[in-house]
Amino acid sequence: MRANEVWWAGEGRANFKGAAFYKGAAMTGLQRIVPQGIRPSNGSLFIYSAPRAVTRHIEWTIGNLLGAPVSMNWKVQPLQPSSMWSSLNWQGKYGVASQMASELAGWHYLRFELHEAPSNGVDGSLFMFVPELGIYRGSVNSHGDLMLNENQVTSCIRSNQRHHDVITELERALGKPWDDELECYRRAIAEDGSDESARLSV
Repeated sequence: MRANEVWWAGEGRANFKGAAFYKGAAMTGLQRIVPQGIRPSNGSLFIYSAPRAVTRHIEWTIGNLLGAPVSMNWKVQPLQPSSMWSSLNWQGKYGVASQMASELAGWHYLRFELHEAPSNGVDGSLFMFVPELGIYRGSVNSHGDLMLNENQVTSCIRSNQRHHDVITELERALGKPWDDELECYRRAIAEDGSDESARLSV
C-alpha cells in the first residue's frame, strides 16, 4: 500500500514525499541501540494513536532529534475519535531511531511503530510501543525478516518446561503481542478509508 501524504525529514530540511509501507512486523525493522557514528540512516514512523493535545509536541521532539523541522499530516483515529494518527518517513544519523523510540515511549499513552532500515551490512531495527506492554525491540535483516539470536532462542527454551510456554516466549521475542495490539488500530484506519497507508499484518 502507498501513503498519499507522508513527510520525511533530515539533512536540514523537511520534504513531502509518497512512501510504500511495510506489511507485518516481520517486514519492519528497528532496535534500541546506542548511536554509533554519523553515517546516514533512514526509516519510517507510524503513530497509530496520540492525544490531539500532544501532536505538535511530538513533531518538535522528532524535529529536534533529526535536526530539521517536521510537519506531520494528522488525522482522526477511527478507533479512538479523541486521538490522532500519522506517519512519517525520516532520514538522520545512524542510531537516531533508538533516540526517537525512547522519547516517544516517554509519553506513555502513544501507540507507535518505528522502523530503521538495514544498510551496509548492518541489520535494521524495529520498535513497537503500546502502553500496556511497554516497548519492543527487534532486529531485522535485509530481507525484512525479524531475527532472533542464539541467546534469545536458548533463553526461551531453558526458561520454560512446557511446549506451549516455549512457543509463547518465542512469539513474544518476535513481537507478536505488540503486533496483535496494534492490528486493530491499523484496520480501523484502513477500513475508515481516509488513507491507504495503514499496513495490515499478514
